[in-house]
Amino acid sequence: MKVGRNSYYHWSVNKDLVKAPNNKELKEKIRALFYKNRAVHGSARIQKMPEREGRFYARSYMARLMGLRSILKKGFVSTTGSDHNCKTAENVLNPDHALKNLLLI
Repeated sequence: MKVGRNSYYHWSVNKDLVKAPNNKELKEKIRALFYKNRAVHGSARIQKMPEREGRFYARSYMARLMGLRSILKKGFVSTTGSDHNCKTAENVLNPDHALKNLLLI
């Protein structure tokens, strides 16, 4: 039998380890939790939910099992403060005049 020395010793040390069961049920629970929370929670929050039941998983493992992306809602940011009493500059560019010049060309 042609097996590498490293492979043989790795097998001899780890042959009694029980492999992790199929995580199909865990995937279904993750999906249910994800959509129950309106697809907003990411892997960090989804990871905490099984922890409450006493099952601990790495966040990266949960993210890989999820295979889903959370929806990020961006808030409105006002970039111009127009509610002031200061003078505003006169429109020197006059967009109507610029439009007439473009049509003549």
